[in-house]
Amino acid sequence: MSTQWYNLKNGLPLEQGDILKEAQVVVPTHEFLTGATEDVGVMTADVIILTQSCDLAHAGKTNWVQVAKLIDIQELFPSYPSIKGNDKGRVNSIIKGYIPNYHMIEECTLNSFTSRKKIIDFREVFNLPIEYVQQLAIQQQQLISLNSPYKEHLSQAYARFYMRVGLPTNIPLF
Repeated sequence: MSTQWYNLKNGLPLEQGDILKEAQVVVPTHEFLTGATEDVGVMTADVIILTQSCDLAHAGKTNWVQVAKLIDIQELFPSYPSIKGNDKGRVNSIIKGYIPNYHMIEECTLNSFTSRKKIIDFREVFNLPIEYVQQLAIQQQQLISLNSPYKEHLSQAYARFYMRVGLPTNIPLF
């Protein structure tokens, strides 16, 4: 088992944990939701694949690839890397998995593919056509991809976010 978080891979085959730079995601606007079908927005973002590798490996098993938006840590915490006070506690809570909608991945230091720590926002999940994602991976030629067990840790964090249950009333604390 590798202690390295990432590896570089050729674009295909797609796998869970692959990072795609500048993917274009169609985002419905309010006008679209009220019936004006021509009003959609396009957001460009770095994304990470959430769809299980086994589903991506079998042709025809899925027509869609689920991805989540990656946020540079400095976008949420402008003082990074010298985080202090409440922000320090919040970053540590994200690292420990106490804030279910966020999952942090380590900085990347692979050759020319360097980046700061990234935060995955499970509230910003999108489905993209598999043909589009495959073409984007081919165009990018080399992808940064999470190694095991970090990709499984990502999957588990997403499952915890997705499966949480809010009760209308809870058992009182002692």
